[in-house]
Amino acid sequence: MITPHNYHDLPTICNTLAQEKGWWDEPRPEHLLQLLCISEITEALEAMRAGKRADKDLTNKVAENFNAQVFKANIKDTVEDEIADAAIRCFDVLGANNTEITELYKQATFGYYSLNFKSFISCVLESDYEGAIEQCYQAATLLGFNLDLHIALKLEYNKTRPNKHGKKF
Repeated sequence: MITPHNYHDLPTICNTLAQEKGWWDEPRPEHLLQLLCISEITEALEAMRAGKRADKDLTNKVAENFNAQVFKANIKDTVEDEIADAAIRCFDVLGANNTEITELYKQATFGYYSLNFKSFISCVLESDYEGAIEQCYQAATLLGFNLDLHIALKLEYNKTRPNKHGKKF
């Protein structure tokens, strides 16, 4: 059974897994870390444009009995998955910097038509990774999905992937 992690623990959890998968074998400049975070949110936008959403019932079934192949075929690359990826990247950077999260504001404060990810990108470019994570939670609230669960599922899936997920950086 996959259960969501406490957000206070996510910087350490995400960074530990990233280190195990080789993401921190070589130093990476801040601008590259920022671009990697931004690339995930642009993938979420592309998934949104394509109408790729995760089925909530299937997501809950995968959480009950995790199967990497079912995850890959049905949840990976959806809006929910890509927003989780964006949050994971930000949690990873916080963990690498040994930053403790004191509190996250997880509720949406604006209407659906404000959902444009611009605030996420602005936060990342200012190295405000906590603010960027809050934007992910706001997007999840507006889109009606459990981001904590999708983060936990993606972390479990990432454990099954090769070093650097088969990428150069």
